[in-house]
Amino acid sequence: MALADITEKIVADSKQEASRIIADAEIRAGEIKKEAEEKEKAIRERFVKNVPEKQARETRKALTVAQSRARAELQKEKRNLVEEVFSKAIEEIKTLPSTQYEELIAQACSGISGDMEAVVYAPKGKKKEIENALKKAGLSFVVNEDAHVSSGCRIVSANAEYDLTFERMIADKREEMEIMVANILFED
Repeated sequence: MALADITEKIVADSKQEASRIIADAEIRAGEIKKEAEEKEKAIRERFVKNVPEKQARETRKALTVAQSRARAELQKEKRNLVEEVFSKAIEEIKTLPSTQYEELIAQACSGISGDMEAVVYAPKGKKKEIENALKKAGLSFVVNEDAHVSSGCRIVSANAEYDLTFERMIADKREEMEIMVANILFED
């Protein structure tokens, strides 16, 4: 065989091998492309399938947060209403007719001993009612008006102090009364 024939055979074999390699590569590229398209399709299907589930989860989460905020706001409003009831009660007690005002103070003073020296501080304009209430309770203390006392009275001696202001009396009973007030206000 001549050199030209060998060269031609090498070139022919190379072309044939190159064609085979190219054909194999095209087949493999097609397979890779098909696999990629199948993976893309599977991912897209999973995504499309998960979107409603994810949306539903997010909706439930948002709804739960909104409900929680609404409950907190409702509780806050209920608390404000209960607070308003107690504030109005104190204001109404302050404006009781004199005889009822005196009776309330006399009852509050019922456990206080008259065997001590004490000064009673009364709200401005209520000195007479407090003096009458003390008489009804069998007590004879000096009564002074004090701008810092807004209702009821305060009895102060060397050994004891009795806060008989309506604010204090209501505060002392508030815990047991709150549930009853809330039940009346928010009866379902």
